[in-house]
Amino acid sequence: MNNNLHFPTLEYLKFGNIFSSSLGNFNFKIFPDTNDCKMKVVIWEGKNCLDVSEVLFEKIFPLSYEGFNDALAWISSERDSLKY
Repeated sequence: MNNNLHFPTLEYLKFGNIFSSSLGNFNFKIFPDTNDCKMKVVIWEGKNCLDVSEVLFEKIFPLSYEGFNDALAWISSERDSLKY
């Protein structure tokens, strides 16, 4: 399912750690919010960091087992839709 992307563990995110990964020009970053039990996932393209790039997709998921699995599936699906 992961299409060669590297993903964090749910536990890593539950401790409030931000996670980013890329494969070629496909990039994503997960921002957990432990206070609200949510995580924001941002996807962008290119060789630059998020701060100087245009966001292509952004979505909020629950910071839970189900939300985590939904987020990973969504990231993989968006990568596939971008033809990488």
